[in-house]
Amino acid sequence: MPFRTKKQASRKFIDLINRAGTIWANWKPSIPIKPGFYGTIDEKTGEFQKKGDIFSPDFDEPEIKDIVNKYLLISAPPVDIQMIRSFDAKKIAIDPKAHVNIFGIAEPTFGGQWQFGRTRGALLVLYKPRITRLPDELLEKLKETEWGQGKQIVTEAHSCPGFVLYLSDKSKCSYDPSKQSCTHLEFTDKEMVTISLRADVPVNAGVTAGAGIKVGWVASGATGNYIEAYTNEPVYVPLYQIKEIGKMNGRRGKITDPVNEDWVPVKVPWKSLDDDGEELHDLSDDEDSDQE
Repeated sequence: MPFRTKKQASRKFIDLINRAGTIWANWKPSIPIKPGFYGTIDEKTGEFQKKGDIFSPDFDEPEIKDIVNKYLLISAPPVDIQMIRSFDAKKIAIDPKAHVNIFGIAEPTFGGQWQFGRTRGALLVLYKPRITRLPDELLEKLKETEWGQGKQIVTEAHSCPGFVLYLSDKSKCSYDPSKQSCTHLEFTDKEMVTISLRADVPVNAGVTAGAGIKVGWVASGATGNYIEAYTNEPVYVPLYQIKEIGKMNGRRGKITDPVNEDWVPVKVPWKSLDDDGEELHDLSDDEDSDQE
């Protein structure tokens, strides 16, 4: 059964990735999110809402700007593949050994197969990602300022030239055109999805890599929300980390240091979600509403 709104789909995907990797997925990777951006997480969609950028010429906090101007962003070299999958997305096979000649040099292609069950699962694959982050020294200085208190700041961004974003379906149904609805619902025990990045894909897909060769993603078996892109430059930002000043939690949520605060990952601003991306309400919530 499809999601009722795109907002629910984005929030469900972001929630699954966050639970698997304690990091934030960008539902719209073509919209850049950079270290130094500050803002909030939209409670309804899970998407980042930018309020400002400490590196922008228009940033109007002179004291903070003086601090920021003393530091440069740190960039790490790219890696071949970065992949985050939800706990209910089972990896079946990964084959990183296949090679094709792309852009005149030997570049590894990527291929894999995943199994999803009845509950929705999430998969995010980044090809040749690189991490850009704020230096620790800058974060320490910002922590000491009044301005930094209460701010949620993007501390690192993962950019890449190619990505696949997939949120699995939980069921299949037979569509009745006369009723414009699903008349028969058949739950699938297993959904097998195969995804690969390869050269010489169909002419209407991918990026030209010389001599008419096309490079792009190819997928089969995907019945859920599938988004992919590939280009020559690392212009997409599918992953980022956003932090705020708070107390670090240890095992079972215990505060590890009750006195000192530090930059900690922002937590999701919603309760547990069902497969449709709606918040799960416990019985006490219903009783409270009945008493009003």
